[in-house]
Amino acid sequence: MRRRKRLRKGRIIILLLIILLIIATPAFGRYVFNSVKEMYLSSKKFYFTSNFLGENKTYTNWGGSEVYVVDFELYSYDNKLRKMQEDLNCIINAEVKSGSATCYIVSEGSTSTQNTTNTSLNKTIAVLNDNKIKVSVYIVPTQVITNGNNVVIEISATSVSPYEKELSSNITITSTEQASYSIRDTSGENFAELILSNSKENEVTASLSFDPTVVEIDSNDEIFDDARTTYTTTTIDGVDFINSIKFKFSNQSAKGIKFYKINKNNDYTYEQNNNNYLTSLITVSY
Repeated sequence: MRRRKRLRKGRIIILLLIILLIIATPAFGRYVFNSVKEMYLSSKKFYFTSNFLGENKTYTNWGGSEVYVVDFELYSYDNKLRKMQEDLNCIINAEVKSGSATCYIVSEGSTSTQNTTNTSLNKTIAVLNDNKIKVSVYIVPTQVITNGNNVVIEISATSVSPYEKELSSNITITSTEQASYSIRDTSGENFAELILSNSKENEVTASLSFDPTVVEIDSNDEIFDDARTTYTTTTIDGVDFINSIKFKFSNQSAKGIKFYKINKNNDYTYEQNNNNYLTSLITVSY
């Protein structure tokens, strides 16, 4: 009798294990396949990795009206000792999956601006460039993304030869209540444009300060028509120049202000959500 019970118990355990294996088979199968594939590619001294792509990401540090920048790197190495000895070609793609926005891709050293429409790039990860490239994806809202709503971007990079491998991530950027800013500029332009955004539910007071020996604010801007606007000046060679200004900025809105450049050959581009820009020509607070 005890033997029959043990046999019956053993059969139940085996049955449960079979059921669990069946349930886990698709995920387990993918895991095994990917592991074997990675081992094979490594054995061929083929490496294609990233510091960013491969996992989905979620961000909430966005006001919903300004440009959002995602920076990442692609490598043709696994570590300092395991790296490819030949250049690796790859194709990088970015696509808006949901939300009111467009996007474009810029690689390090490119002169592309926000007027570009590049959503796909062919790039080479060169051995002479330390087996890596830097890439930025700019997400540009086509209308203000209100608080709590989001934009989803799919970014992928696929190696072309000698083997094909894809790295991809879905990036979800959710708008939260905040006031932020950026500066759009290009070398050779007469002016830089300060872009302010306020996704908060209430009106805010914007405070700007700047060096008038470098840029001069456009005194024809509508903010000077508001009686609540105040400003300070500094005297240079006997002439008064505005060097700071405070004004009211409406809720759920975006606004551009021109600043004329003393040296038009300089480029004062600045993006708050891009760590490539450490300092801003214009100090902004709310």
